[in-house]
Amino acid sequence: MLRRTRRVVAVAGPLLTVAVVAALALDAVERGRVAERSVAHTRDVIETADEVLARLVDAETGERGYVMTGREEYLEPYVRAREDVDRSLAELRRLTADNPEQQRRIDVLERVAHVRLARLDSMVALRRASGFDAVRELTVTGVGKAMMDSARAALRAVKAEERSLLEDRRAAARWRTRVTIAVIVLGLLVTLAVALAINRMLLWAAQRQEDAARELAERNARLAEQATELEQQVEEAQALGEELEQTNEELERANEQLQLAAADTAAAGERARRLLAVTTGLSEALTAEQVADVIFREAMTAVGADAGSLALVRAGAGEAHGESRDPVRELEIVRTHGYSRPLTERYRRFPLSPGRPLSDAIIAHAPRLVESLEEWRRAYPVVADETDGMGYEAFAAVPIVSGEHTLGGLSFSFRRAMRFDDATRLFLATLGEQCGLALERARAYEAERRSREASAFLAEASHLLAASLDYETTLRAVAEAAVPRLADWCAVDVVRDPTVAEWPPRLDRVAIVHQDPEKVALGKSVADRYPTDWSADVGMAAVLRRGTSLFVPRITDEMLVGGARDAEHLAILRALQFSSIIVVPLLARGLTLGALTLCTTESGRRYDEADLALARDLAQRAAVAVDNARLHATAQAARTQAEGANEAKSHFLATMSHELRTPLNAIGGYAELMEMGIRGPVTAEQREDLARIQRSQRHLLALINDILNFAKVEAGRVEYQLAEVRLAELLASVGEVIAPQVSVKGLGFEVADGDGVVVRTDPEKARQVLLNLLGNAVKFTPRAGRVVVEVAHGAGRVAVGVRDTGPGIPADQLERIFEPFVQLDRSLTSGHAGAGLGLAISRDLARGMGGDLTVESVPGDGSVFTLTLPRA
Repeated sequence: MLRRTRRVVAVAGPLLTVAVVAALALDAVERGRVAERSVAHTRDVIETADEVLARLVDAETGERGYVMTGREEYLEPYVRAREDVDRSLAELRRLTADNPEQQRRIDVLERVAHVRLARLDSMVALRRASGFDAVRELTVTGVGKAMMDSARAALRAVKAEERSLLEDRRAAARWRTRVTIAVIVLGLLVTLAVALAINRMLLWAAQRQEDAARELAERNARLAEQATELEQQVEEAQALGEELEQTNEELERANEQLQLAAADTAAAGERARRLLAVTTGLSEALTAEQVADVIFREAMTAVGADAGSLALVRAGAGEAHGESRDPVRELEIVRTHGYSRPLTERYRRFPLSPGRPLSDAIIAHAPRLVESLEEWRRAYPVVADETDGMGYEAFAAVPIVSGEHTLGGLSFSFRRAMRFDDATRLFLATLGEQCGLALERARAYEAERRSREASAFLAEASHLLAASLDYETTLRAVAEAAVPRLADWCAVDVVRDPTVAEWPPRLDRVAIVHQDPEKVALGKSVADRYPTDWSADVGMAAVLRRGTSLFVPRITDEMLVGGARDAEHLAILRALQFSSIIVVPLLARGLTLGALTLCTTESGRRYDEADLALARDLAQRAAVAVDNARLHATAQAARTQAEGANEAKSHFLATMSHELRTPLNAIGGYAELMEMGIRGPVTAEQREDLARIQRSQRHLLALINDILNFAKVEAGRVEYQLAEVRLAELLASVGEVIAPQVSVKGLGFEVADGDGVVVRTDPEKARQVLLNLLGNAVKFTPRAGRVVVEVAHGAGRVAVGVRDTGPGIPADQLERIFEPFVQLDRSLTSGHAGAGLGLAISRDLARGMGGDLTVESVPGDGSVFTLTLPRA
């Protein structure tokens, strides 16, 4: 029984030991395989991170190639990279799903990658829409590089974490391998120990078996060798432990560097986000106030400033007389944040000259950075003395530039010493450029808005000026419209008689306007108490004397002191809070008609060149309105006087003609009685004399009739009896009357056939016109000449032409012959005298009947007078 037990123990003991050792070895091997898979997983994460960076670089390379060349094939790697980035990021997020720290880094990486890709998209779209010049400035801003640096930093952090995990897992794998070896070795040792124990039992059971003893001795020898090996392995384990401690120290240092890199990456990402927010906000800003809001909301936080200001370059105040202005420029602080009110008011406006950080930055077109109080005192000792005690140590001044022009500057103050690294300097320079673009855009928007308002105001002013010829009323309306749109005060002064050369001129103030009636009364009392000094070489006296504008964009207290007559006058001027003033003359036709004054006070508004141009335009329109109104008044007076004179003339002509006709009729009657022999026999010589008397009497009577007819026509007392008249009958009756004169002179005479033509006219007036035309033709046509009456009709009109072969009429006299009392040169009329009224009366009669009378003539070839009448 004992022997059987020993045999069972001898067999089962080693088997059980081998089973336990095998189980432990299998567990160690499995754990080693898990460690190997972890190592492979970590390598996959690192490779995926490298792929993300490669895709971003491909996208940036494709975008740069397209921006530089405009060729679409450069966009193929860009498009592929755009599609692969999100896939790679998703794979990276999946591989690191069990690591929250890595997931946060990938969140940062995704934001930076998407922002960079969005900017690349906008650059490609801008290049495609507007060309290379539109993206040139954006290409060199460094924003893209900052974003790619942020992406690389985030990827470095991810890879550094994975490399750290890789080293840990490799170390764990090595440790598992060693553990496995140790388990196997230990198992062997245990097995050997069990075997030794069994052997001892067997030796004890079979002391006599020498072979067993020798075998046991051999086994002991082997165990001794294994023990030696085990001692060596222990020594190796101790060395490995020391090496592991060194590795841990190196890992701790790498972790510290990784934390610093992560902090830098986070700062770069935050700065990039702030820059993007600033750029976006500035692109939407339409006013300087909105630009300042973006700067103080985003930029100050990005740089960690405690206070900041926005300053714009302005023209110097100076003494502005007439058109001259001080060329010295100044800086005006238009917005602050964080500074105390006394400090803000102290530096509200100062000269743009070297010696201050902000001025130096603007003059040099480069940021000026002061990192500590020691640097303040070394670089700007005077300014440092002024700013001691304010609590600020560091200062950053950034010029606001647009192209070659400097628009102003940004200043940031820090209550601690600062170290401005390259990233911060690049951020500040980019901020100045973006702010310059935004201010230029805001100025363009403001100029366009003011242009619209100016056009609307000028249109309204033109309407007011054209509404009445009472220029005093219209000027008051324009002055009321100008307040408060153009000024807080508006005054208009008009010279009573600008044609009189007198000095001082006599002025009438037709308007003085302010929204507060009490201030209007104060302004009138001040003007009465302190009248204009006409001997001065400035102000209103200079404007009216020279006819030039007075433009003072900023009124200083020194100007008020220089212009005040006494202390009370100075107190009133200061109380009115004068800010800016424009005085422009009212000029028309070389005369100074007055002056328009625009002034800002309590509103604080300051005039610029655009306001001066608008004031000049308004003054020009007002001057034209005043001049036109005065010319109209003068013309009306002259017309009234002329109408009175014309009425007196007509009355005189009618009276004179009536008084002359009575004795002329008596002369004609007595001449006829004497010719009949009633007073006794008449000799041949006496009959010839009586004939001369009768001819002269008829000539004078015709002249008197012409004068009477002209007086009636001019006075509008001619009545027209319009009727339908057959043209053939009218021409026949006229031909019968003129035929004897034609026959006596031996002229050829032809009358066109007017059968079937009916005109609508006054038959007596038409006959009078035709007889006058035929009489002139017969009178001025030499013997053997021809007189022809022509007829043409069409389009509701009938033209009757009287053509002669007389001397003709010079071209420059063709219209004058229709004026009253105008006759041609005596050499052309061949001694045929007259009153010069026949043609004037004939044209007026023709037009009174709805027709007209015109003439065509060639000197030496004769003339054609054409009477046009309406066709019935």
